[in-house]
Amino acid sequence: MNMSARAGNDAIKRMAELLKRGATMLSDVCPICKTPLFRLNTGEVICPQCERRIFLAKDDHEVEAIKRGLLLKSTEDVILSKIEEITVALQDERNLEMVIRYLEILKSLLENLEKIRNLTSR
Repeated sequence: MNMSARAGNDAIKRMAELLKRGATMLSDVCPICKTPLFRLNTGEVICPQCERRIFLAKDDHEVEAIKRGLLLKSTEDVILSKIEEITVALQDERNLEMVIRYLEILKSLLENLEKIRNLTSR
């Protein structure tokens, strides 16, 4: 069996498993591989072939809203990662000046995180 046929069989198995778990096969297809898309019980739409999350948009306005949401989520993830890094560094820091600097950075990160979450909740 060649690689393409094996990948196709794997996708079919994933589709069958998705259906067993209650996912709904949609009439829409993946823009990349043209495989039917599935809506999970969570509302998320995925491609079983590409194994990616797919966002369906009705118009340009909705496309922009999706892009904005993804950008905000990505930014939030980066800020959370930096908060974790600063927290770890702060735990081991003995130099008082560096502790103060880390706390200033942490305060700024937390303020920006709050702003992003406020934008996301709109």
